[in-house]
Amino acid sequence: MAKQVPFIRAHCESCGGPLGTPDETGRVICPYCGTVYISTGIPRPRKPETPTPPTTPNRVEVLQPAATPAAPASGPKRTFLILLLAGGGIALLLLCLFSGLLQNPGSKTSREERLATKPSMLAALPAQPVLAGAPVYFAEWGLVVDPEVSTSSSGIEIELELTNYADQERVFRYVPNGIRMMDDRGNTYLPNAGSCDSDLLHLEKQASLDSGRSMTFSSGRSWCSSNGPGVPVYAGTIPLDARRLYLYFDNFGPFNGLQVEIGL
Repeated sequence: MAKQVPFIRAHCESCGGPLGTPDETGRVICPYCGTVYISTGIPRPRKPETPTPPTTPNRVEVLQPAATPAAPASGPKRTFLILLLAGGGIALLLLCLFSGLLQNPGSKTSREERLATKPSMLAALPAQPVLAGAPVYFAEWGLVVDPEVSTSSSGIEIELELTNYADQERVFRYVPNGIRMMDDRGNTYLPNAGSCDSDLLHLEKQASLDSGRSMTFSSGRSWCSSNGPGVPVYAGTIPLDARRLYLYFDNFGPFNGLQVEIGL
């Protein structure tokens, strides 16, 4: 039977055998006779409590599919995209250039500039000689004689510029020998046919000119060629004491009666 004792003895009271240490309940059992001793003075150790983990609400995790990188365009599709981008860039560049031309007054063509600054036309040709280099505006035409003359073995060469100030294309008609030349000493210089047929000096010629455009009449041995309008070379040598040359226009478009003075 169990005996309640205030403390644990070292030897069993019944058989005198040695006793061990009490267990966690405070009991000691004699290994020789089986006598049970219960200690009343030793507090029974409490079994440590196992902490209960805090409960958390159930969470449902939704796995997001991994983003798949877009595959680069290849083959015909990639070539098409490159061509499309290149074409768009070229179109944008052309649009910017075209817009700049429309908005920039300095980019106007010579034709537009001439029409935008159309001069006042004379009601009649001047009665006095006009200095070479000064323009003469008459009947929607503008005529300028180059103040510089050149000489060659063939004679004296001149140059004129004609401009059409009308709003439409026009035809200018003239006769090659329709311009006579004299100097202030009374010498006359006749047109020289050069390499062209002499009959062509007296035949009427014509040249078309667009609105706002200009053409140049130049002297030369081959003035009758199809390279452009021309006037013949004037035969003769200018004397040392001559100071001025005079051009008299006759059968040269509407400028009949015009006189131009060229300083030497």
